[in-house]
Amino acid sequence: MHNFDTLAPTWDTPERAERARGVAAEIARRLPLDRSQTALEYGAGTGALSLALADQVGSILVTDASAGMIEMAERRIAEAGVAGLTARRLDLLTDPIPPDRVDLIFTLMALHHVSDVPAVLAAFHVLLRPQGHLAVIDLEPDDGAFHGHHEHGHEHEHEHDEDAPRGLDPLVLTEQLKQAGFTDVVVESIWTVTREVDGQPREFGLFLATALRP
Repeated sequence: MHNFDTLAPTWDTPERAERARGVAAEIARRLPLDRSQTALEYGAGTGALSLALADQVGSILVTDASAGMIEMAERRIAEAGVAGLTARRLDLLTDPIPPDRVDLIFTLMALHHVSDVPAVLAAFHVLLRPQGHLAVIDLEPDDGAFHGHHEHGHEHEHEHDEDAPRGLDPLVLTEQLKQAGFTDVVVESIWTVTREVDGQPREFGLFLATALRP
């Protein structure tokens, strides 16, 4: 598992910034966003996706389980001078569910790191108001190579490790969403990340799954 607190200071890269902008555009294309809505980003890292969506919703609670990432998110929000964004540490597998309900939850490249996805989806269902939307953007299934090799210059302790995260199966996620009480699940491939694996460029796909909390 990455030590995300250690990675936080060097997490922001041009590649991640471009991806956040592209994913924000895809979410806006798929979901009815407006300035009356409140939102929560889960596993937000330094908050790049929330910053990209800040002008399309009313307010966003930027959350991550890593205190180091939240510290960087607070810095990025302050630097951007964006109103309506607040950051706090949150791990829905160990922390109480926040009391405030939201209209939108989105999460980018986070759920494949979660040990109990159904539990987090159930928490999302509680957090969302009726007719609220969920957007999950994550890594399509791979053999562990995406995380098992260099990541922006860091050599991770789990290189070639069989326990490296291996993405999410959209079909399994779809069933988990339905079991959690979501409806109107739609999954679409939206992005490609190119990384060097064993000296060769390799493409990894990202999908967007949207769902409705009835």
